[in-house]
Amino acid sequence: MEEILAKYNEGNVNEWVSSIKNFNIQHISTHTFADKYGKETKEKFTRHLLQVLKDKGVRQTKLDAPSLHNCFTSLRICLREVEGTEFMHTSENIAVIINFINDENPQVQDEAWKCIVNLIAKSKVAEKIFASDLKGIEATVNFLKVSPPSLTTFILRILFHTSLNYTYAQTMIACGIQQQLKDLLAAQLSDPRFGSQVSNDTFIVLSDSLKLIFNITLPFGPLGGGESRDPTKSEEEWLISLIPTYQKILTASQIGVEPYHGYKISVVNCLLNTPKHLIPPVVTVFDPVVLSILEEILAFQLSLAKQEPSKSVTAISGHLTPVLMLLTLLSENIPNLRGELKRFVFPNEIPHTG
Repeated sequence: MEEILAKYNEGNVNEWVSSIKNFNIQHISTHTFADKYGKETKEKFTRHLLQVLKDKGVRQTKLDAPSLHNCFTSLRICLREVEGTEFMHTSENIAVIINFINDENPQVQDEAWKCIVNLIAKSKVAEKIFASDLKGIEATVNFLKVSPPSLTTFILRILFHTSLNYTYAQTMIACGIQQQLKDLLAAQLSDPRFGSQVSNDTFIVLSDSLKLIFNITLPFGPLGGGESRDPTKSEEEWLISLIPTYQKILTASQIGVEPYHGYKISVVNCLLNTPKHLIPPVVTVFDPVVLSILEEILAFQLSLAKQEPSKSVTAISGHLTPVLMLLTLLSENIPNLRGELKRFVFPNEIPHTG
C-alpha cells in the first residue's frame, strides 16, 4: 500500500494507475481489507483515494476517465467495510463523491453511485448527511428519471435504504417518485418473456421497486403506527392505478415458482398498505381470480411453514402473517367475500355424533 502512495507523491501517473488496477483485481470480490492490512493502513489508503478525487489528478496531471474509474473502484472496495472509513462520514467528503454522479463518463458515474450505496448502507450518519445536508434524495429521484438501465438498480437501492426513514420517504413523494415507480414496473412487465424467464436486472428492478412502494405507502395502512396519514387524492388515484400491474404480477407463473413467488409476496405486502376506504374500489378493479390466487399463496406459505418446524415461531409467522393480514383486511371491508374466505380458511365443521 505504501508503494501506491509513493507513486502518487512522486507523480508517476502510469505506475500509480497500474498499481490501483492490480489492487482492484485482487480485492474486487473480497471484504477483508481491514483484516489484511489493518485499520490504519486502510484509512490512509482511503484518504489517499479521496484526495486524488478532490484533485482529479496526480501532481496537477489530470486523470483520464478510465483512471478515475479505477480510482473510484478502489474507493468502493474500501467502503464495503465501515472500519477504517469512518472519516468519510462528513458533508465535505461525501460531497466529493456526489460531484461525480453526473460525470460525462458512464463508468465513472456507475462507480460514484456504487460508492454512495456502500456509504449509506453501512452508516446512518452518512445516510443523514447524504439525504438531509446534501439534498441527496432530490438528486437521486431526479436522476432516476434519466438514469441508464445500468444505473437503475443502484439508484433504487439508495432510495430503498433511505425510504426506511419517514421524512426521507415523504421527500421522495414530494419529488414525484410514485409515477417513476409505476413506469418502471410497467417497463419490466412489458417484456414478452415475463412469466417464463426474467433477467437478473429485471429481477432486481422489480424487487426493489416493489419494496420501495411498500416503504413509501406504509403510512396509509395498518402498519403505519405513529406515522400514519391519509393519502391525498392524487395518491389515492396512484394506488388504484397500480392494481392492473399488481394483478399481472399475481397471475404470472405458478405459485411457488421463483422469482415470481417473491414478487407475489411483495405485492401482498404493498396491498397491505391500502387504506380501508380504498379497499372496495381496489377490489372492483381486480379480476375475481385474484382472490383464489391469494388463497393459493396462503396455502403455499403454510406448506413452507410446515416444512420448517424447527424454526422459531417468529420465522414461521413471517411466512404467514402478510397474506393473513391482507385476507383479514379484505374480509373486514368487503362483506360478500367473507363466505368464500371462511370456506377456504376454516375446515369443514365436525359433524355431531350421538
